[in-house]
Amino acid sequence: MKKHAHASDSSNISPPKSWIRRHPIFTTFSILIFVLFAAVYLYFTLRPYFSTFDRSEQGDLSYSMPSRNGEYIAEIYGVPYGGAAGGAQVESQSGSR
Repeated sequence: MKKHAHASDSSNISPPKSWIRRHPIFTTFSILIFVLFAAVYLYFTLRPYFSTFDRSEQGDLSYSMPSRNGEYIAEIYGVPYGGAAGGAQVESQSGSR
């Protein structure tokens, strides 16, 4: 019996490469751009939550109140900001005596 030529060749066929392996430069560039946009978005979104709240030199002290045991003081500062309408932003800060 003779073997058919196409029968032996079919075992050597490799599956097609994935899209990522066919386009490594485009994939890398796309991932880097996505990470850059995500980092910028997260920076501006989360920056107010991780600030030091030490902005007392930027505004006028509006109100201060000691804690019940007198160990801490809560201070509220009015921080003016610009813009067409103007206004004031209230920043709170707590510190120990």
